[in-house]
Amino acid sequence: MRKKVYYALPTYKALDLAYESVLAVLRGTVVPDKIIIADNTGDGSGTNYLKPLTEKFANVYIWPQTYNIGVSKSWNLFHREIADDYIIIANDDIQVDPYTIEKIVTTAEARPNDILFTGDGESGNAFSLFLLTQRGYNLIGAFDEKFSPAYFEDNDYARRMFLKGYYIVPVKGATYRHEGSSTLKRFTPQEWDAHHNSHRANERYYIAKWGGLPHNEYYDTPFNM
Repeated sequence: MRKKVYYALPTYKALDLAYESVLAVLRGTVVPDKIIIADNTGDGSGTNYLKPLTEKFANVYIWPQTYNIGVSKSWNLFHREIADDYIIIANDDIQVDPYTIEKIVTTAEARPNDILFTGDGESGNAFSLFLLTQRGYNLIGAFDEKFSPAYFEDNDYARRMFLKGYYIVPVKGATYRHEGSSTLKRFTPQEWDAHHNSHRANERYYIAKWGGLPHNEYYDTPFNM
């Protein structure tokens, strides 16, 4: 029996892009059994904006949150609540090409010893679009929610994978377009200040945890964590 395929994305500010992102997924050669959107707006505005998708497509679901739970907590939520091998997680500002989901799932099926597969985007990092198997999630553990609301959580996970002998597998041809920094572009001046503060705090935490910035880490085990 074919395993179910899930597509999950958190959204906060880029609601218009999240809407288009879901439509692009629905045009694919493999349409996920469920598309799940974590609405992190905190005030229900995301749920209201995206409601036409749930009314038109039976496989689209919205999970409203009471505040912006951030990237790591959203990713953990998806894996904890879905707990299936084929959960493709994406930024809300990307649009996949028609064969992208099919190529990622087919590669994951063909390489059962690997645990994390990424899309082949024009820009953005590996975690803009990725499939982390539930086996991999159980092996490596949850995403570190101390990196909040965003930044360095992906570097931390890649570091932890590497130390356990696993590598990210880029899937050739699993292409997508990524606007990039779409949430930042919608920030108010106050939100920009908060963003800079949280980014610096996450950077300090990463250095404290690993002894250096990404690709220059010194510790093989997290320090004092």
